[in-house]
Amino acid sequence: AAFATKPPRQAGAVVKDEGDGGQKIVEFLASQKFV
Repeated sequence: AAFATKPPRQAGAVVKDEGDGGQKIVEFLASQKFV
C-alpha cells in the first residue's frame, strides 16, 4: 500500500541511472520513512 501512492517529486530528488540507482532509492525511501 505504501508503494501504491507515490510522493510528489522534490527538486534534486531525481535519481539518475548510473548503476547505483537502487541504492539511492533505498536511501531516499529510508529518509522518507518508507522502509
